Amino acid sequence: MTAQLTPQALEAIGASGECNGPIFRMAPAVGCEVRKSLNARMADLLRPFLKPGQKVIWREPFRWFDDNGVMSNHYDGMSIARLAEDFGYEYDWELSFEHAAIVWPKAALAATGEHA
Repeated sequence: MTAQLTPQALEAIGASGECNGPIFRMAPAVGCEVRKSLNARMADLLRPFLKPGQKVIWREPFRWFDDNGVMSNHYDGMSIARLAEDFGYEYDWELSFEHAAIVWPKAALAATGEHA
């Protein structure tokens, strides 16, 4: 037996903003399309910790994403450490999780003389 959503519940879901933003995963049983995955929501939680030159990346099926979309050659089977090694990133290990992290190019850090 599945629960039926009332019109008021559907209106509340629509007003919550869950139906706005880029599409990542669909959940039509809820009454609208949930547009952000759990990993994308984790990336949203990391954004307040960004410093200049840094960006948030997160894992989705098949690829890693950043705010510009799919990241070329950043496959979902690659860990944060592997991405850092292969693409020359530094990352804040205190704010990196298995499926989302704050990263920045090593060269950008060296050029500014800043420390993470």
